[in-house]
Amino acid sequence: MVNAIATVVLAFGWAGAPNLGVSGIGFGTFIAFALASVFYVLAALQAITRQKLRLGRCRSL
Repeated sequence: MVNAIATVVLAFGWAGAPNLGVSGIGFGTFIAFALASVFYVLAALQAITRQKLRLGRCRSL
């Protein structure tokens, strides 16, 4: 959803954004992937803290 909105806004210059055309499509996709990776890391950190997991090296038996 973010990808579609950011791409259209940047490609066609809506909402005060510059009209970037094809470059706007690539930049909008980059923004969407960057936001998705941030949300993924935040969700992983939240899961780690809720389950009280510790990060560290594994000990083999």
